[in-house]
Amino acid sequence: MKTCVYPLCVAALLAFGVAACSDDDDNGCPSGWFECADGVECIDPSLTCDGADDCTDGSDEVASLCAACDPATEYECADGECVIGGASLVCNGTDDCFDGSDEVGCGCDPTTEYECDDGECVTGDDSLICDGTDDCTDGSDEASCALCDSVTEFECDNGECIDATATCDGTDDCTDGSDEDTILCSVTCLDGEWECDNGECIDENWRCDNYDDCGDYSDEDTPLCSGGCIDALYFWCTYAETIDITLLCDGTEDCTGGEDESDCVSVGGDCAVDEFECDNGLCIPDYYECDGEHDCGDCSDEYGGC
Repeated sequence: MKTCVYPLCVAALLAFGVAACSDDDDNGCPSGWFECADGVECIDPSLTCDGADDCTDGSDEVASLCAACDPATEYECADGECVIGGASLVCNGTDDCFDGSDEVGCGCDPTTEYECDDGECVTGDDSLICDGTDDCTDGSDEASCALCDSVTEFECDNGECIDATATCDGTDDCTDGSDEDTILCSVTCLDGEWECDNGECIDENWRCDNYDDCGDYSDEDTPLCSGGCIDALYFWCTYAETIDITLLCDGTEDCTGGEDESDCVSVGGDCAVDEFECDNGLCIPDYYECDGEHDCGDCSDEYGGC
Protein backbone atom coordinates (compact mmCIF):
# COMPACT_ATOMS: atom_id res chain seq x y z
CA MET A 1 0.00 0.00 0.00
CA LYS A 2 1.22 3.43 -0.93
CA THR A 3 1.31 6.40 1.40
CA CYS A 4 0.55 9.65 -0.41
CA VAL A 5 1.97 12.99 0.78
CA TYR A 6 -0.20 15.90 -0.33
CA PRO A 7 1.06 19.47 -0.16
CA LEU A 8 -2.12 20.59 -1.89
CA CYS A 9 -5.64 19.34 -2.02
CA VAL A 10 -6.36 16.64 -4.59
CA ALA A 11 -8.60 18.96 -6.60
CA ALA A 12 -5.74 21.41 -7.01
CA LEU A 13 -3.38 18.66 -8.13
CA LEU A 14 -5.86 17.44 -10.74
CA ALA A 15 -6.23 21.00 -12.01
CA PHE A 16 -2.50 21.05 -12.75
CA GLY A 17 -2.74 17.74 -14.64
CA VAL A 18 -1.22 15.68 -11.85
CA ALA A 19 -2.99 12.36 -11.33
CA ALA A 20 -4.52 11.76 -7.93
CA CYS A 21 -2.72 9.44 -5.57
CA SER A 22 -4.58 6.77 -3.69
CA ASP A 23 -3.32 5.08 -0.56
CA ASP A 24 -4.83 1.88 -1.98
CA ASP A 25 -2.71 2.01 -5.10
CA ASP A 26 -0.27 -0.93 -5.13
CA ASN A 27 0.98 -0.35 -8.65
CA GLY A 28 3.49 2.44 -7.93
CA CYS A 29 2.94 6.17 -7.76
CA PRO A 30 0.58 7.81 -10.23
CA SER A 31 1.99 9.66 -13.17
CA GLY A 32 3.56 12.96 -12.15
CA TRP A 33 4.22 11.94 -8.56
CA PHE A 34 7.64 11.29 -7.01
CA GLU A 35 8.17 7.87 -5.53
CA CYS A 36 10.42 7.77 -2.48
CA ALA A 37 13.27 5.27 -2.43
CA ASP A 38 11.49 3.13 0.12
CA GLY A 39 8.88 2.34 -2.52
CA VAL A 40 6.16 3.10 -0.05
CA GLU A 41 5.67 6.88 -0.11
CA CYS A 42 4.57 9.08 -2.98
CA ILE A 43 5.06 12.84 -2.72
CA ASP A 44 4.06 15.74 -4.87
CA PRO A 45 6.99 16.57 -7.18
CA SER A 46 7.06 20.18 -5.91
CA LEU A 47 8.28 18.85 -2.57
CA THR A 48 11.52 17.48 -3.99
CA CYS A 49 14.73 19.45 -3.39
CA ASP A 50 12.98 22.04 -1.23
CA GLY A 51 15.38 21.65 1.67
CA ALA A 52 13.01 19.51 3.72
CA ASP A 53 12.87 15.71 3.96
CA ASP A 54 9.34 15.04 2.80
CA CYS A 55 10.20 11.39 2.15
CA THR A 56 10.76 9.65 5.45
CA ASP A 57 14.01 8.27 4.07
CA GLY A 58 15.12 11.67 2.76
CA SER A 59 15.41 10.46 -0.80
CA ASP A 60 13.66 13.59 -2.10
CA GLU A 61 16.70 15.68 -1.05
CA VAL A 62 19.68 13.55 -2.17
CA ALA A 63 22.49 15.30 -4.07
CA SER A 64 22.07 13.15 -7.14
CA LEU A 65 18.48 14.32 -7.46
CA CYS A 66 18.96 17.94 -6.45
CA ALA A 67 21.38 19.37 -8.98
CA ALA A 68 23.45 22.45 -7.99
CA CYS A 69 22.49 25.92 -9.28
CA ASP A 70 23.49 26.84 -12.82
CA PRO A 71 26.73 28.81 -12.30
CA ALA A 72 26.16 30.71 -15.53
CA THR A 73 22.85 32.20 -14.51
CA GLU A 74 22.28 31.45 -10.82
CA TYR A 75 23.89 31.98 -7.44
CA GLU A 76 23.64 29.20 -4.87
CA CYS A 77 22.85 30.45 -1.40
CA ALA A 78 24.11 28.76 1.75
CA ASP A 79 20.75 27.10 2.28
CA GLY A 80 20.74 25.70 -1.27
CA GLU A 81 18.44 28.31 -2.71
CA CYS A 82 19.23 29.28 -6.32
CA VAL A 83 18.67 32.90 -7.23
CA ILE A 84 18.91 34.24 -10.76
CA GLY A 85 21.79 36.64 -11.26
CA GLY A 86 24.89 34.60 -10.67
CA ALA A 87 28.06 36.05 -9.17
CA SER A 88 26.85 39.62 -9.69
CA LEU A 89 24.58 39.16 -6.67
CA VAL A 90 27.51 38.69 -4.31
CA CYS A 91 28.27 41.73 -2.12
CA ASN A 92 25.99 44.08 -4.06
CA GLY A 93 24.53 45.51 -0.87
CA THR A 94 21.23 43.64 -1.19
CA ASP A 95 20.18 40.38 0.46
CA ASP A 96 19.18 38.46 -2.67
CA CYS A 97 19.36 35.16 -0.79
CA PHE A 98 16.61 34.65 1.74
CA ASP A 99 19.31 33.72 4.31
CA GLY A 100 21.46 36.75 3.38
CA SER A 101 24.45 34.56 2.59
CA ASP A 102 25.26 36.52 -0.59
CA GLU A 103 26.23 39.51 1.58
CA VAL A 104 28.27 37.71 4.25
CA GLY A 105 31.99 38.57 4.48
CA CYS A 106 31.77 41.52 2.13
CA GLY A 107 34.13 44.42 2.89
CA CYS A 108 32.88 48.03 2.95
CA ASP A 109 33.45 50.45 0.10
CA PRO A 110 36.56 52.37 1.25
CA THR A 111 35.55 55.46 -0.71
CA THR A 112 32.12 55.92 0.87
CA GLU A 113 31.92 53.68 3.93
CA TYR A 114 33.57 52.94 7.27
CA GLU A 115 33.80 49.29 8.33
CA CYS A 116 32.95 48.58 11.96
CA ASP A 117 34.57 45.77 13.94
CA ASP A 118 31.45 43.62 13.52
CA GLY A 119 31.52 44.07 9.73
CA GLU A 120 28.79 46.70 9.62
CA CYS A 121 29.27 49.35 6.96
CA VAL A 122 28.22 52.90 7.82
CA THR A 123 28.15 55.77 5.37
CA GLY A 124 31.13 58.05 5.91
CA ASP A 125 34.90 57.84 6.15
CA ASP A 126 37.58 57.88 8.83
CA SER A 127 36.20 61.18 10.11
CA LEU A 128 33.64 59.04 11.98
CA ILE A 129 36.42 57.74 14.22
CA CYS A 130 36.50 59.38 17.64
CA ASP A 131 34.00 62.09 16.73
CA GLY A 132 32.08 61.55 19.96
CA THR A 133 29.19 59.68 18.30
CA ASP A 134 28.64 55.92 18.09
CA ASP A 135 28.10 55.59 14.35
CA CYS A 136 28.74 51.84 14.51
CA THR A 137 26.12 49.79 16.33
CA ASP A 138 28.93 48.08 18.27
CA GLY A 139 30.56 51.43 19.11
CA SER A 140 33.86 50.37 17.57
CA ASP A 141 34.36 53.75 15.88
CA GLU A 142 34.66 55.34 19.32
CA ALA A 143 36.71 52.60 20.99
CA SER A 144 40.41 53.12 21.74
CA CYS A 145 40.31 56.84 20.95
CA ALA A 146 43.53 58.61 21.81
CA LEU A 147 43.43 61.08 24.71
CA CYS A 148 43.56 64.80 23.97
CA ASP A 149 46.83 66.70 24.24
CA SER A 150 46.91 67.82 27.86
CA VAL A 151 48.77 71.02 27.00
CA THR A 152 46.95 72.35 23.95
CA GLU A 153 43.57 70.60 24.03
CA PHE A 154 40.54 70.15 26.25
CA GLU A 155 38.83 66.76 26.35
CA CYS A 156 35.05 67.01 26.24
CA ASP A 157 32.92 64.62 28.28
CA ASN A 158 32.04 62.78 25.06
CA GLY A 159 35.72 62.28 24.15
CA GLU A 160 36.04 65.11 21.63
CA CYS A 161 39.18 67.23 21.70
CA ILE A 162 38.93 71.01 21.27
CA ASP A 163 41.41 73.85 21.57
CA ALA A 164 42.15 74.49 25.25
CA THR A 165 41.47 78.20 24.84
CA ALA A 166 37.90 77.50 23.68
CA THR A 167 36.63 76.56 27.14
CA CYS A 168 34.33 78.91 29.03
CA ASP A 169 34.10 81.36 26.14
CA GLY A 170 30.32 81.40 26.03
CA THR A 171 30.15 79.07 23.02
CA ASP A 172 29.51 75.31 23.03
CA ASP A 173 32.60 74.11 21.17
CA CYS A 174 32.07 70.56 22.49
CA THR A 175 28.97 69.06 20.89
CA ASP A 176 27.81 68.06 24.37
CA GLY A 177 28.46 71.55 25.79
CA SER A 178 30.84 70.26 28.46
CA ASP A 179 33.35 73.05 27.71
CA GLU A 180 30.83 75.50 29.16
CA ASP A 181 29.97 73.47 32.26
CA THR A 182 28.99 75.67 35.21
CA ILE A 183 31.46 74.04 37.59
CA LEU A 184 34.28 74.16 35.04
CA CYS A 185 33.67 77.82 34.34
CA SER A 186 33.27 78.94 37.96
CA VAL A 187 36.56 80.84 37.99
CA THR A 188 37.40 83.39 40.67
CA CYS A 189 38.85 86.45 39.01
CA LEU A 190 41.97 88.14 40.37
CA ASP A 191 42.10 91.52 42.06
CA GLY A 192 41.62 94.22 39.46
CA GLU A 193 39.52 91.91 37.27
CA TRP A 194 35.78 91.66 36.69
CA GLU A 195 33.99 88.36 36.16
CA CYS A 196 31.69 88.18 33.13
CA ASP A 197 28.47 86.19 33.14
CA ASN A 198 30.17 83.51 31.04
CA GLY A 199 33.00 83.12 33.58
CA GLU A 200 35.60 85.10 31.66
CA CYS A 201 37.75 87.56 33.62
CA ILE A 202 38.47 91.00 32.16
CA ASP A 203 40.20 94.12 33.42
CA GLU A 204 37.72 95.88 35.68
CA ASN A 205 38.33 99.12 33.77
CA TRP A 206 36.93 97.51 30.61
CA ARG A 207 33.39 97.55 31.94
CA CYS A 208 31.02 99.87 30.12
CA ASP A 209 33.58 100.93 27.50
CA ASN A 210 31.14 100.26 24.66
CA TYR A 211 33.12 97.18 23.61
CA ASP A 212 32.15 93.55 24.20
CA ASP A 213 35.25 92.47 26.11
CA CYS A 214 33.49 89.51 27.75
CA GLY A 215 32.18 87.98 24.57
CA ASP A 216 28.66 87.74 26.00
CA TYR A 217 28.08 91.52 26.35
CA SER A 218 27.65 91.19 30.11
CA ASP A 219 30.28 93.92 30.63
CA GLU A 220 28.07 96.25 28.60
CA ASP A 221 24.80 95.33 30.29
CA THR A 222 22.36 98.27 30.30
CA PRO A 223 21.60 98.29 34.07
CA LEU A 224 25.32 98.08 34.81
CA CYS A 225 26.28 100.79 32.38
CA SER A 226 23.32 103.15 32.79
CA GLY A 227 24.59 106.55 31.80
CA GLY A 228 27.98 105.01 31.08
CA CYS A 229 28.97 105.37 34.76
CA ILE A 230 30.44 102.92 37.24
CA ASP A 231 31.42 105.21 40.11
CA ALA A 232 32.84 108.67 40.64
CA LEU A 233 36.45 107.54 41.02
CA TYR A 234 37.31 107.47 37.35
CA PHE A 235 37.30 109.78 34.35
CA TRP A 236 36.37 108.12 31.08
CA CYS A 237 38.62 108.96 28.15
CA THR A 238 37.46 108.75 24.54
CA TYR A 239 39.42 105.60 23.59
CA ALA A 240 37.83 103.21 26.12
CA GLU A 241 40.26 104.32 28.82
CA THR A 242 39.67 105.36 32.40
CA ILE A 243 42.00 107.37 34.60
CA ASP A 244 41.85 108.29 38.25
CA ILE A 245 39.66 111.35 38.76
CA THR A 246 42.51 113.14 40.56
CA LEU A 247 44.43 113.25 37.27
CA LEU A 248 41.74 115.40 35.68
CA CYS A 249 43.02 118.90 34.74
CA ASP A 250 46.36 118.37 36.45
CA GLY A 251 48.33 119.78 33.52
CA THR A 252 49.33 116.37 32.17
CA GLU A 253 47.53 114.56 29.36
CA ASP A 254 46.86 111.16 30.87
CA CYS A 255 44.20 110.19 28.30
CA THR A 256 45.53 109.13 24.88
CA GLY A 257 43.48 111.89 23.28
CA GLY A 258 44.31 114.44 25.96
CA GLU A 259 40.66 115.04 26.75
CA ASP A 260 41.40 115.03 30.51
CA GLU A 261 43.09 118.40 30.01
CA SER A 262 40.54 119.98 27.67
CA ASP A 263 37.92 122.46 28.91
CA CYS A 264 39.85 122.94 32.14
CA VAL A 265 39.63 126.74 32.08
CA SER A 266 36.34 126.68 33.89
CA VAL A 267 37.42 124.34 36.68
CA GLY A 268 37.20 125.78 40.15
CA GLY A 269 33.56 126.47 40.94
CA ASP A 270 33.11 129.47 38.67
CA CYS A 271 30.93 127.88 35.96
CA ALA A 272 28.93 130.24 33.74
CA VAL A 273 25.18 130.51 33.97
CA ASP A 274 24.76 128.33 30.90
CA GLU A 275 27.10 125.65 32.27
CA PHE A 276 26.66 122.69 34.58
CA GLU A 277 29.17 122.27 37.41
CA CYS A 278 30.21 118.65 37.90
CA ASP A 279 30.98 117.23 41.33
CA ASN A 280 34.63 117.14 40.34
CA GLY A 281 34.60 120.87 39.57
CA LEU A 282 34.50 120.56 35.80
CA CYS A 283 32.13 122.93 33.94
CA ILE A 284 30.24 121.56 30.96
CA PRO A 285 27.47 123.05 28.78
CA ASP A 286 24.24 122.81 30.75
CA TYR A 287 22.52 120.89 27.96
CA TYR A 288 24.98 118.04 28.52
CA GLU A 289 23.27 117.26 31.80
CA CYS A 290 21.14 114.08 31.62
CA ASP A 291 21.89 113.50 27.94
CA GLY A 292 22.82 109.85 28.53
CA GLU A 293 26.56 110.43 28.20
CA HIS A 294 29.13 110.82 30.97
CA ASP A 295 30.48 114.24 30.06
CA CYS A 296 31.77 115.12 33.53
CA GLY A 297 33.86 111.98 33.87
CA ASP A 298 32.58 111.42 37.39
CA CYS A 299 29.00 110.60 36.30
CA SER A 300 27.58 113.53 38.25
CA ASP A 301 25.89 114.89 35.11
CA GLU A 302 23.95 111.64 34.68
CA TYR A 303 22.51 110.89 38.11
CA GLY A 304 20.53 112.69 40.73
CA GLY A 305 18.01 114.81 38.87
CA CYS A 306 17.98 112.57 35.76
